[in-house]
Amino acid sequence: MSAVYPMVPVPQALRTVLQQAATTIVEASKKEQQNNPHAVESSSIISLSSPPCLVGRVCSETIYAPEQGYPPYHASVMDGYAININDMHLDLVNDNSTIKRFQIVDRIYAGSTAASTTSASKVKQAMNILINDNLPKAIYVTTGAVIPYPTYNTVIPLEQVNEYISNQVIAIDLNVLQNAEPNMWIRNVGCDIPPKTIILEKGEIIDSVHIGLLLQCGVTEVKVQPKPVVGILSTGNEIMSIEEMKKNGYRNRSSANHNSLESLGMIPDANGPVLSALLTSYQSCEIIDYGIVSDDDIEVLTDTISKAIQHCNVLITTGGISMGEKDVIEHVLYDKLGCRIHFGRLHMKPGKPTTFATSDKKKQNINGGNDDSDVD
Repeated sequence: MSAVYPMVPVPQALRTVLQQAATTIVEASKKEQQNNPHAVESSSIISLSSPPCLVGRVCSETIYAPEQGYPPYHASVMDGYAININDMHLDLVNDNSTIKRFQIVDRIYAGSTAASTTSASKVKQAMNILINDNLPKAIYVTTGAVIPYPTYNTVIPLEQVNEYISNQVIAIDLNVLQNAEPNMWIRNVGCDIPPKTIILEKGEIIDSVHIGLLLQCGVTEVKVQPKPVVGILSTGNEIMSIEEMKKNGYRNRSSANHNSLESLGMIPDANGPVLSALLTSYQSCEIIDYGIVSDDDIEVLTDTISKAIQHCNVLITTGGISMGEKDVIEHVLYDKLGCRIHFGRLHMKPGKPTTFATSDKKKQNINGGNDDSDVD
C-alpha cells in the first residue's frame, strides 16, 4: 500500500519539478565537462528553410541582431516622392506662390537601388531626361524602397502631390511642405530591431515569431539542443489497448460481448494516448510509448520502469499511485528501484494522487488512473 504523503499546493509542486529539472541539467553538464574537458555541447543545426522543425526547439546559443539592426537601410513607408525638406525652408518663407515645383530625377522601387546616388550626369543618361538644375529634386519611391538618405530625408505621399505637370515635374502645395519634417514617412536604419538586440537567448524555446525575426536579421540556421525523451507508461489490470478494443468489439455496445466486458470492469486506455497527443502538440520532445503493464506483474512493471528510466529523460506513468492494494507504483519506485519521492499528493481535485520522483539524474511524474485527472 502506498505511503501517506501530505498534500502539496500545485505552485509548490511545479517549483519542485522545475528546480529538480534545472539541477539535473546543470549537474549533467558539469559531469560531462569533468569527464571530458574538451567536450563540445551536444546540439543540432537546423535551417530556417524548415520552420516546422524549429518551432518548439530550445535554442543552444544567444543570437543578436546585426550591427545595423533592421531595416538595414532607410526605407519609404509610403508610395510618394522623396525630397530634402531642409534645403527648402528658407525658400518657402519668401515664396509667394501656393505650390512648389520639383524635378523628378529618379524612380526607386522596392528591391532596387537609387541611380541618383551616383553623379548627376549618370542620372540623366540612365533616365534619358533633361534635368532643370534650378528646381529642387525629387525621387519617386514605392513603399519599402531605399531612400538615398540623407540627401533625401522626407517622403511626400502620392495623395498629397498637388499636380503632375509632366512625367518629369511635379507640384506640391506649400501647406504640405510647411508641415513636412525630416524623417517623415521614412523607416530609419534599425528602427524596427535596434542594433545588437537579443533575438533569441540560449535556452529559450523557439516560436513562430522568432522565425520571422531571425530571417529579418539575416540568420539562416540555428543551433538547438537535443529534444528530451519522454516515456509514457499506462498501468492497471482494467485498461485495454486499442487493439484489444477492436478484438473484443468494445465499440459495439449492443452486443453480448460488450456486456461481458462491462461486467469485467474493463475500460479503454485513454490517458496514454491523450498524453502522447498533448506532448506531440508541443513539438519539443521525442516520445516513447511503453504501452500497458498489469498491476499484478510486479517484476515486469519493475523491469519496464527501470529500462524506461535508462532511456528517457522523463517518464510519465498513469494509474497505480493511489491508496489501494493494487496501487504499486510507489512500491516499485521506492523499494525496488531506490527512487526519491519528492511529493505524493497534490492539493487538487481531480488529480490528488500525483507523485514526483527522481532516480539518479532522471525524473518521473506519476499520475492517478482516473481518466479525467491526468490531463488538465
